[in-house]
This record gives sequence, structure tokens and C-alpha cells, in this order.
Amino acid sequence: MASDSLLENAPIQGPDYLYSTLPEDKDQIRLLILDPGHEDDPLSGSLISVKLEEAPAFEAISYVWGCDNRDHCIHLNGKPLSLTPSMSDALRQTRQLDKPRTLWADSICINQGDSVEKGHQVFLMGRIYQRSEQTVLCLGTSRQHRDVARDVSGLIGDVNRLMDGVFNDPEFTWDWDSFPESQEDDPLFSGERWESWIKMGSCKWFSRGWVVQEAALANKAVLLWAGAEIKWSNMLRAYSWLLQRTPFLSERRVIPRLHLNIWNSEHRDEQRTLRARQMETELSLSKTLWILHFSRQLELTIQEDRIYAFMAIPTSDGAMSRMQLQPDYSDSTSYLQVYKDFAVKYLEQTSDLDLLACVQQRHGDQDDNTYQVDLDAPRQPDLPSWVPRWDFHGSDVDTWVHDAVPKIYPHAAAKNIACSGDGSILHVKGIILDSVEFVSREIMPLTDPADTVRELVSVWRKVVEQIIKQPRPHESPFQIAMSFLAAVNMGSYYGEWNEWVRSMAAFARILENDNSEVSTDAYANDEDAMRISKYAVDVSSHRQFILLRRGYVGMAPQTARIGDTYAIIFGTRAPFILRKMAGKGARYNVVGWGYVQNKRSNRDGVPNRMDRDQNAYDWEEWSLPTRDIFLC
Repeated sequence: MASDSLLENAPIQGPDYLYSTLPEDKDQIRLLILDPGHEDDPLSGSLISVKLEEAPAFEAISYVWGCDNRDHCIHLNGKPLSLTPSMSDALRQTRQLDKPRTLWADSICINQGDSVEKGHQVFLMGRIYQRSEQTVLCLGTSRQHRDVARDVSGLIGDVNRLMDGVFNDPEFTWDWDSFPESQEDDPLFSGERWESWIKMGSCKWFSRGWVVQEAALANKAVLLWAGAEIKWSNMLRAYSWLLQRTPFLSERRVIPRLHLNIWNSEHRDEQRTLRARQMETELSLSKTLWILHFSRQLELTIQEDRIYAFMAIPTSDGAMSRMQLQPDYSDSTSYLQVYKDFAVKYLEQTSDLDLLACVQQRHGDQDDNTYQVDLDAPRQPDLPSWVPRWDFHGSDVDTWVHDAVPKIYPHAAAKNIACSGDGSILHVKGIILDSVEFVSREIMPLTDPADTVRELVSVWRKVVEQIIKQPRPHESPFQIAMSFLAAVNMGSYYGEWNEWVRSMAAFARILENDNSEVSTDAYANDEDAMRISKYAVDVSSHRQFILLRRGYVGMAPQTARIGDTYAIIFGTRAPFILRKMAGKGARYNVVGWGYVQNKRSNRDGVPNRMDRDQNAYDWEEWSLPTRDIFLC
């Protein structure tokens, strides 16, 4: 960013610029005609109103909204309009020296003081970005980053030339996983350019929620950063290669993967060569729920925008376009009501109970925005427990509850989903399977491999005392240890399968022979224990190991407690932990989805997840009735 003295504007004099009203029914927008000028010249221009479909050629600006302090300004038709520093910076970054530039920028082209106009213009925003000739992605003008930006531009160019060389080879097969693996000693990975890449990824622009849609809908887009100009398509192409072909550069995966979703689907021929066939789902558009879930880590000033900022992104289910949500920024509508309205309308359009997998609760004393609400506190009237709070960060649902996992009795679910008139109660069908008899302490997030071993051994020692008291499907001490390790890894693994199973069995033998008199430090540097523990702590942090009354084991949200109900809800992809409401009959609060293993192991001795497929549905042997379940 230029120095503060260069960004100072002339004192604001005279009456402020006043917006004329845009007719709601004619899809009109405003465009900014930005006057030419040098970097330190005052900003000036004019606004014109046009029908979107009749608009002259224009470019859209994508930038970081930043703070709300409007201590900068632009003169429009000679009258001052206050700007935020980031908007002023973006205009200076895009302004041309010798000719006007026609732009669309939300902070200027939408009357931010008119909530009705704002709602209608946000509804049009997807079409605005699609209609623009180009989207200009403004990362900032900071002079101290000019050398860094030049490094990144050169690096992206080199990666794209490497890829072109492979794809232009007439002998290249274009098969799945056929792109050559990268070697760590390749000169491409030497020098400081990858540190510059990390600095680019730390730019505020990449942490912002709105920019995902703004970049995704662009006909073409260009990154402007500290004097460098980089094609957005080249950056995404290089990043896709980085993700799939450089495992030794994992710390450089600094850009939200949501940005790759549409890119992957539009470049399947290239992208298939970078991954194994079993990862084919990565080359399809994501469904609406997964877009909203993975955007939880992104920054949005207004929490209603957790829905509105992603309405126009193409998805595999097209749910948003069918719902036709009208953004409402009026003071009378809370963002919790927006979440509830979305949930009700989503189910009306899709009957898709994957919605429940996005629900995550939290303890009442937790203040880090990781989980949802305190189930023991009085309910917030706007928010039933089955409605996801998109403004809270959550654990990764996609790894275990994704489209590749079959739904449980989906045909029985479709005709048995109903919301009460006010949307407060969701009526579903399901089976009450069991109750929670034991919960471990929460598994803590740790990064040091030795600490993760200590953490897992510590949890194991409490767990095994309880398991041996219960009737259980896993009989031998070794099988009990294997069951524990499979559970804390929630049925997933990392790396090559045979090597993973070998490490898992080796660690299970350690646990089988463990006793509490041995210090956990004795195991902390064992390579097999570290491999299994590091991944387990990564995937199960903030979860608890549970033991059910029938002896089954699994993992549950950190808010699960003894006495909670373990249930199958028809049309979901995983079991759920529910909490019965006292004196309310068949009414329950949703605690969250869980992972439970069945009594069968695969040929390598690793227990299977109970809901993996219909062959793993142990409950079908228990003759349990189908029930009406009311989620509140």
C-alpha cells in the first residue's frame, strides 16, 4: 500500500454525494466511470445507472472490505463520497494513467445505507460478475511486497511452463494419475520464491468469503498485487499441481481449496492426470452444503452473508437457484432467522438430510466459535438444534460424511421429512439404536508428534478400563486395541494402505501390553505410534471416544455425554447422537453426527464403520422398530 501521505485525499467540502433510487423491478445497476490519474492524485469519477443486460463493457473489482472507517473519499460528479481505506486502495490499483475505466465496485455502486436496495443488488451480484468482461482481484499495493510479488509471478509462470511441457508431449497418456511426480531436489523448489508464495497466500484477500464467488464467476480474472499482474487461471493451475504433486510442500498449501472447485470441474482432462481415479469426485462441482461448510473458515463482516455470499456459485445440486433466496438486510431480520429460513427452504427443495451433518454444538463455556450452541442452556427462539450455525467454525464433515458414502434408507426418508409450520420442529423417521454408556475426555489438538502419542496413550488407558467391563464384539486385547485405533482415526487413513495397517498393528501391540505404571514417554518416539497418533489427533481433535451399551465403540462430538441416544436417521450418511428432551416424548436435540464401528473387521483386521454400506448395518439383526423422531 502506498504511504499514508500519498493516500490522503483533499478535504471533503460541500454536500455529500446523494444516490438516486434504483427501480427494483428493472434489474438496474450503477457503474463507476473512474477518471484517469497518477497514484497520488485524488480519486474522481461519475456514476451511471444502466440496465444490467444493456450495460456497456465494464470490469468488476474484488477486494478486501476491511475496516468500516470511511476516512478516504472519491469525488463523484464533483461531490464527495466517503470510502474505506481498502476501497480507496483498490481504486488506485485499478486506475489507469491516460483514460477512464468503467468499473463495478460494491462499496460505491450499491447504496450501503439502503437495506432494500442492498438486498436486491446482492441478489443480482452473481449476474453482475458473470456479465463483466473481467474481474480484477486486488490483493494490495504495498511497496514492500513488490519483490515478493515479482517472485510469485515468475514462480507461477515456471510451473505453468512445466505443465505445458508435460501436456504437449505427444507420448503423454492423459490417464488418471499420469502426471510425473515432483522430486524434492528439482531446482524449481530451491530459492526463496516459495516463501514468497506463502506471503501471497497470507494476503487478506484469500481469507475473505465474498471473493470466492467473485473470482469463480469471472469470465476471466487477473490478480493485481504490488505492481505484479498474474492471470487467475494460471495461479489456480499452479496451485492444483502444488496440491497433488508436491507432498513435501504441504506447508505451502495456503489458499482455500474452495477456489479450486469450479476450476477443477472445468479442466477435468488436465486435473485427472494429477490424481487417482478414486478422487474423481474432486472434479465435480460441490453440493451447496459443502460450499457453505468449507466457507466457515473464511471472513465475512455480516453473518447473513454466510448464505448470501455463495448464492450464485454453481453447485452440483443447483439448490440455491431453485430456492431463489432474496437477501434481507433489514434490522427486523436476524442472521439466525436467515439460517433457519435457508434450512427450511433447503429441505423443501431437496429433502436432503445431509444438512444435519453440518450441525455442530459446543459447550456453554466455549467462546472460540468452534461449535454451535449450549444444549443445556435455554434455546434461542430463532434457532432449533437441527439448523446449522454457519457462523461457527467446525470440524471437517466431508472426510466421513460425503457424497461417496451411501445414504441410509434414502427412499424411506424422502417421503417422511416435514417441518412444522414455524420451522422449529423437523419430523424424520429413524431407529433408536442404543445409548451412550461412557465418554472419554476430549481429544486435544496437538502438532508435536511425540505429544500426540502421549495424548492417545493417555486416552487409551481410561478407555480400556471401561471396554473390558462391557459386552463387546471385539474380544482379544489386540482386537480391542485395533478397534480403539480404528475409532480414533474414524475409519480413515493417510498414505499407503498396507504401510498404514502395519503401523496400526504395531501400535496396537504396544497398547495391548501397556500398563499405567509405564510412562507415556516410553512410547513417544516410536515411529509407528507417531504415524497413527498424529493423524488420529488431527482428525479427532475436539471429539470424544464413546462406548455404547451394546459394547460398540466410536467417536462423538465433544458435547456428547452419558445417557445420550445413538440413532439412525433415515436419509443421512452417518449415525447421530441425540439428546432426549425431558418430558417431551419423542422430541430430541441434535448433538451431532458420530462414528461407530460394527463387529466385523476387514481382511486386514481393521474394524469397519457400521454405516459403510448395507452389509455393515448390524442393527438389522436387532429387530428394532422404525420410529417418528422430532428434532427441536
